[in-house]
Amino acid sequence: MAVRIAITSIDNVLVEQHFGAAVRFQVYEIGAGEYRFIEARDTSPSCDRGETNAARRIHHVLDALSDCTAVLASCIGPCAAQELQARGMRYYITYEYIETALRKLITQKVFA
Repeated sequence: MAVRIAITSIDNVLVEQHFGAAVRFQVYEIGAGEYRFIEARDTSPSCDRGETNAARRIHHVLDALSDCTAVLASCIGPCAAQELQARGMRYYITYEYIETALRKLITQKVFA
């Protein structure tokens, strides 16, 4: 069964952004021991220091990622982590090449 992973990345090479600061998510599909790029999804950052609409903004981002099973980011704050878990989404913190991170997920059979 294939699953979709949303990755915080500007350059589509590194997992290098904080979830709340991400303006683009790279969506990949993992299945049958392989991965493939699906699309880039632009969004507004869900976190803006002092922003009173933060809860609404994070729901907007999570709605845009609703077909994804997990998120890879260089950092995820506690509120975003809680919202991801409430929606049944996993999250992984890493700072490495996207290819390396996806291969680790496949090798470790995280979604098997």
